[in-house]
Amino acid sequence: MNDPTRRALVAVALLATGCGGDEKRPPPVVRQESPADEVLRLSARWSNAAADQSLLSPPSAISVIQSTTRTELSLGETSGTERVIVAETVEFRSGGGLRCETTFESPVRLRYGRREGEAIVEVTRGAIAAPRRCSGAHPEPTLRLPESRVVLLLTADTLKVIEPRVDRRSFLPSAE
Repeated sequence: MNDPTRRALVAVALLATGCGGDEKRPPPVVRQESPADEVLRLSARWSNAAADQSLLSPPSAISVIQSTTRTELSLGETSGTERVIVAETVEFRSGGGLRCETTFESPVRLRYGRREGEAIVEVTRGAIAAPRRCSGAHPEPTLRLPESRVVLLLTADTLKVIEPRVDRRSFLPSAE
């Protein structure tokens, strides 16, 4: 085929098919992530560690308790698990002391939503109690934690407690 004939055939083919055809296809629908998708895309497991020191008044036999509380959240779509490990160092008024560790594992209810456009998750659990494992006799052998309801806000790669306001914990993704 000579060059002018070839050009003419290409031009006819282009004119016959057009640039986009007559079909008007709608643009693809982009699925917006749900709040649960946003949180779980980063991690299904989140953790926090916090230190605390308490001074107790008489008549308590304990004068000082230093504790480290590690909280691990395993999140799903509507439910999950909260694991709390409390390590305590106790000093007695009479002298001496002991070390204790208490582990709780409890189911939690989850509700995802949005606040001012940002993903949030509400985590709720009932009151829990567990025996302390100590290096000696503790005057209170059972550690009790009250029921809990916190609202966590996803900011970048952190879940920050925004309710109750006095709770300043932040959770970071942890290894699966």
